[in-house]
Amino acid sequence: MPDYERLTDDEVLALANERQDLTVDAQAALDVELRRRSISPNDIQDYQAKTVQLNETEVRNIGIPTTFKGTGRKFLGKTNYQYNALSDSEEFDTTLWFLLLLFPLFPLGAYRLHRQRRENWWQRIMAAPDFVVVDKLSRNWEQILGTWIKAAAVLFLLRLIMVWLVYRT
Repeated sequence: MPDYERLTDDEVLALANERQDLTVDAQAALDVELRRRSISPNDIQDYQAKTVQLNETEVRNIGIPTTFKGTGRKFLGKTNYQYNALSDSEEFDTTLWFLLLLFPLFPLGAYRLHRQRRENWWQRIMAAPDFVVVDKLSRNWEQILGTWIKAAAVLFLLRLIMVWLVYRT
């Protein structure tokens, strides 16, 4: 039986919003904790409305990341990945980048995203963005540095290939 006493009120309210994903035992433990904290169904509904409003505001603020001819904004990187088999959805931390000619110049922000899982590469490329911003995070400098290193390595390899092609002829 889960122990929800160590959770904050916000964490308990977030669990109450995801009640359908919990086991019967976890739901019973959550009910006990909600009664202990005197959290009413109205409090849960208010929290849910506030969360939806924050998500809509956050999505409006970042818009839909798009690129045109390799320049624009795009999510790169995926850490703290979690897959929910029941809903076939995934959640992960990622960084929104400004790209110039497909090269990530600077990070615009870090976010926790939730989206339906895409089975194959074709769906990942062609499907419209269907993410929900779960949370705005502080920048993950390890992920940012890793992205810059990968991009620099690709540029370096392209340079080597160009030099090889020029001297080969």
